[in-house]
Amino acid sequence: MKISIVLFTLLFIAFFISSCMPRDVSPTPNVQAVETVLPSASPSPEALPSSNAEPQISETPTPTPVKLTADEIVANIKKLPSGSTADVSELNQSAIAQCFFAEPIPDDIFARMQGKTFKKNCTTKRTSLRYIKVLYTGFDGQTQVGELVVSNSISKDITEIFLELYKAAYPIEKIRLADDYGADDDACMADNNTSAFNFRTVEGSKTLSKHALGLAIDINPLYNPYIIIKNGKKKIEPPNGVQYADRKRKCPYYIKKGDICHKLFITHGFTWGGSWKAPDYQHFSKSK
Repeated sequence: MKISIVLFTLLFIAFFISSCMPRDVSPTPNVQAVETVLPSASPSPEALPSSNAEPQISETPTPTPVKLTADEIVANIKKLPSGSTADVSELNQSAIAQCFFAEPIPDDIFARMQGKTFKKNCTTKRTSLRYIKVLYTGFDGQTQVGELVVSNSISKDITEIFLELYKAAYPIEKIRLADDYGADDDACMADNNTSAFNFRTVEGSKTLSKHALGLAIDINPLYNPYIIIKNGKKKIEPPNGVQYADRKRKCPYYIKKGDICHKLFITHGFTWGGSWKAPDYQHFSKSK
């Protein structure tokens, strides 16, 4: 009986103690919020541009070419240097005639002449000379621009003669100032260059040539050489034109009595060197 009371008492005490203690609560874990990112929707293959597709380029309208007037074309031709090819397809005869003109020697042209055709001892006055621009038919059949310096007294004759030669498609290989050859008459002739003014003497003398006064012109000199006869011997100038001293040869560049070149110069009062005892077939000159 005593033992039962003691056990009961111990059980009661144990129950009392356990009921007074705090209950064991497991801690709540610290869970961080995780943001869920959904992948963006991929475009369908049909929506993607094709690698072979041509880029879209906006068309730029082609500008309408500006048509030059005859006066503008003539003005442009006048500015071209000698030897240039000139397009005269849009010009009538009246406009073409404007491309043949004479003027006082411009400063830039005179600068080319000084120390060459216009030497330090030159007694011909600059003011007595004229710079001339012409058109001519080259050996290739193309219209080309030429230049000459002549005496003012024959400048009108020269422009008129060369206009008629051009209308007749008379072939001339080159028309450049002798200054482009260092005023070397032999070099000028050997290159078949047509030229006029050059302050120099007559071959083998101290007499001034008509070229020194701007009163003479040599045309296609290679094919129309100067045959100098001295002490019964012939000398051909230029030397590379010796075969053309034979005037029986067929050559389209010969100047012959009665042809258009000869007629035009004679009509304008020039003398032809081809009629001299020592013929100078290239040469036309006037006394004043």
